[in-house]
Amino acid sequence: MLFEKSEILSVNVEAIPQALKDVSQWVLWRAEPSEKKSGALDKVPYRVNQPGVHASSTNAATWADFERAHEVYSASQPPVDGLMFACGNGIGAIDIDGCI
Repeated sequence: MLFEKSEILSVNVEAIPQALKDVSQWVLWRAEPSEKKSGALDKVPYRVNQPGVHASSTNAATWADFERAHEVYSASQPPVDGLMFACGNGIGAIDIDGCI
């Protein structure tokens, strides 16, 4: 769970497997106040080609390729907080931060 923007780590491009970089399932995200958990921040997805418009983790029409997503992330004004991979096409993930 995210509570402070200072907790956000920058994207480490070298740590992202090439298999994930090769598919067009990327969106941007911004940390925004949670509507469900007081004091918490949610990672809200935004479209790479329209950074002011929400993206969807289930709608491929709102996704982009990694190269373009990283380019926008690196130069974004106003800044975005990170990159998010949208699961699908046989690729899944789990989020285990804060599990202990």
